[in-house]
Amino acid sequence: MLKTRKDLEKVIQDFDQFSEFIYKFKEFIDTGKLAEFYCGKLFDLKLVKPHNSNIDALGPKGERIEIKHRFYSGKTPPGMKMNLDIIDYVFYVQLDENSLLPKEIFKIKSKDIEYKSDKRVSFRKAFRENKAELIYQS
Repeated sequence: MLKTRKDLEKVIQDFDQFSEFIYKFKEFIDTGKLAEFYCGKLFDLKLVKPHNSNIDALGPKGERIEIKHRFYSGKTPPGMKMNLDIIDYVFYVQLDENSLLPKEIFKIKSKDIEYKSDKRVSFRKAFRENKAELIYQS
C-alpha cells in the first residue's frame, strides 16, 4: 500500500514543529540519518545499532535493508557504493531540497540492482524495468 504525507504526519509526533525545526536547521541535519528515520517510522523498520556500514535497518520479517537518499531531481539516481550480497532491499529516498521531507521512497530488491564498478551500483535498470516499487509519495 502506497504511503503518503498523511501517513508521515501520523507517525511523527508534533509533525508541524518537527518540519519547522528541520527546515530552520537544515544545514546541520544529517540527511542520511533523516532518511533512515523516515523509513523506520513509515515502514516499521528496526534501525540497526550501532550503525553498520552495510545494513541500515531490519524489516518486520527480518529483511536486511540499506537506505540511500538523494535530493529529488526527477532523474534516475546516480551510482552509489553498496554491498548487494548482504542486503535484501534498498529503500531509495528522494528528499525535497528545501523542506528535507521525503518526496518519494522506492523499494528495490537487491537482485534488481546492477554493479557498475568498484562496488558502485546502478539503479537505472531497476527503474527502466519498473522494478523500483514506489512505496511513498508526498
